[in-house]
Amino acid sequence: LTIANGSSSASFTYTDTKAGTPTITAASTSPTPITSATQQQTINPGAASKLAFTTSALTVTAGVASGTITVQRQDQHGNANTADASRTVTLASDSTGTVTFTPSSLTIANGSSSASFTYTDTKAGTPTITAASTAPSTITSATQQQTVNSAAASKLVFTTEPSGATAGSTFATQPVVRTQDQFGNNSAVGLASSVTVTWAISSGTGTLQGTTTGDIGTGAGNGTLTASGLRIDQAGSLTLKASVTSGLTQGTSGSFTVSPAA
Repeated sequence: LTIANGSSSASFTYTDTKAGTPTITAASTSPTPITSATQQQTINPGAASKLAFTTSALTVTAGVASGTITVQRQDQHGNANTADASRTVTLASDSTGTVTFTPSSLTIANGSSSASFTYTDTKAGTPTITAASTAPSTITSATQQQTVNSAAASKLVFTTEPSGATAGSTFATQPVVRTQDQFGNNSAVGLASSVTVTWAISSGTGTLQGTTTGDIGTGAGNGTLTASGLRIDQAGSLTLKASVTSGLTQGTSGSFTVSPAA
């Protein structure tokens, strides 16, 4: 600014994007230094135009509730808004597992800028959660990617079924089992370094030949075991089982047919 000769003052306008009580200063050193003037302004947030997560993305275990997640209504400059009317927030996830939000929906009350919830998911992965609001008006949604890790291994599951079996010949497709948690996520969590799996006939007649044991522990298969050289010398319809002495529920294959030898 310039305060011209013959005038005592000059005017300006002030714009700020940060809500708060900033102090502005007018100072002059020319033609000589004089005492500066200060004045505290008040900047209020604008109307809410978007939602934002104010807590960092979380890492959780499948089936276990997360810590607190907080969503906030903000103006276009990211200032928290407390003055608007109560706002309803709906929560969603793109996970294919069983998802639980607690509470299932939120209200950001007048006088408050935020609301909090917890998130539970049974599917391991990196789901994106969304907080959206259309009432009392539609504003921009907030998204955040969470990390869901598998729970402790609790069962054996056939992920590749035996097939292509002819009496006296090794199966064309050898079975594969994996350790999974209670929700069906592949998991080696809590698995010992060495865990012996025994392959056997579950239903049907005959004798299972080949390598009928293998190590699925973290020091070997690390949760995955592929059979080797399994065969049955008698034709018929059968199922196989894979089991350990303790700690993991037995896995059972689907039914397959051993064809007669040519």
